[in-house]
Amino acid sequence: MALTSSRPLYKQRTESLPNTLTSVMFGNGQINPEDNPNYLVYKKMERIVEMMQDESTGVPVRTVKSFMSKVPSVFTGADLITWIMKNIDVDDQVEAVHVATLMASHGYFFPIDDHYLIVKNDNTYYRFQVRKAYKP
Repeated sequence: MALTSSRPLYKQRTESLPNTLTSVMFGNGQINPEDNPNYLVYKKMERIVEMMQDESTGVPVRTVKSFMSKVPSVFTGADLITWIMKNIDVDDQVEAVHVATLMASHGYFFPIDDHYLIVKNDNTYYRFQVRKAYKP
């Protein structure tokens, strides 16, 4: 028996993207950022970063002297982990390091001397990312 049929094998797509995209598209083709399935997670992370950047209760940010220069607006991994354990409901230090590494991998802060987005609980220096670099 021959497989000849007059109907198409695949359903014709009726929906399509607009011809001109006047606004920025977000992940998975959404035009509105609130349509992104991770929208609530990003809002929570941004709230935590705003708390971290508070001048009185946030992570202590300072300028440190290096061998021949000064490094402005940095904080240490130990200060970050201490702040997370004090201000966020985490059980232990390993979980705090994991949360900090996830936030670094999403671009909220980055290491100064390293290119690996892993947060260490030591005196490695980190800096907060400029808001426009991670805000859609």
